[in-house]
Amino acid sequence: IMGIRPSCSAFGLYIELEPEKFPYINHTCYVHDDLLDPWSLGTVDQNGIPRGMMYMTPPRSDNGSFAHTILVTALMDFKYVDKWQDSNRETRPDDYLAWKRHVAEGMISKIERAHPVLRDCIKRYYTSSPLTIRDYYGSPRGAIYGFSKDCNNLLESTLPIVTKSPNLFLTGQCVNLHGICGVPLTAIMTADALLYPHSIISDLQDF
Repeated sequence: IMGIRPSCSAFGLYIELEPEKFPYINHTCYVHDDLLDPWSLGTVDQNGIPRGMMYMTPPRSDNGSFAHTILVTALMDFKYVDKWQDSNRETRPDDYLAWKRHVAEGMISKIERAHPVLRDCIKRYYTSSPLTIRDYYGSPRGAIYGFSKDCNNLLESTLPIVTKSPNLFLTGQCVNLHGICGVPLTAIMTADALLYPHSIISDLQDF
């Protein structure tokens, strides 16, 4: 298991907005330096700023036509924080904190291309890095999609739901499929194994 390559990590930016300043957007938005090169996601430009990111304004019951917050997520390889990997939340050095501010400011500048008023609407912001994800979730190298899958060798990164230990079953995005879809689909497969010989999957197919 330790030899399986983890998937990518991410840099997160949580922006708190001034009241009634920035418009609410009812869909997910994307920023990308080069729309013809989607495979560069997860890399940074010459200034160390992510080449692409996703952002959204989460709805609230009282937001009306204005947003309260903006959530920004950029794929990021753990290698960009390798030199601080031995630190923890209490011992992060100043150069790490400066790096996070640099990345956050660069991401804001790229979003400003579409929303020039953004910077004037910001009350404060918070950041998270691949180190944050690693330390909070215990995910190897801050992986957000579990193990990296290789279509040419699926067995290498596929764990069994039913283990050799009696009554020990596995579930989650690292077991079968990864990501948002992998969690519920693998959970159904695990429940199916628990209730064998009854088949939940067959029930769902008949539904």
